[in-house]
Amino acid sequence: MVYGSSVDQAVVGEYVPAEDFPKALEKAPAGLFTQEAWVKWHERLGMPAAPLPRRQFPDGSLGPEPGGFLGR
Repeated sequence: MVYGSSVDQAVVGEYVPAEDFPKALEKAPAGLFTQEAWVKWHERLGMPAAPLPRRQFPDGSLGPEPGGFLGR
């Protein structure tokens, strides 16, 4: 969902049930999606875009603000 081209997404759509895509967003681990991909998939699936998931450390603090991938 993050790295695939539109052709890749079309092929995956033939094999993966449509209801699995929202589940993937709802259970996405922190750091997997870029902000751009996160918003794109929420819009594509008609879901309100929630904030990107963030990592939680053992002391209870949260990881850095979500942003681009590798500084982008």
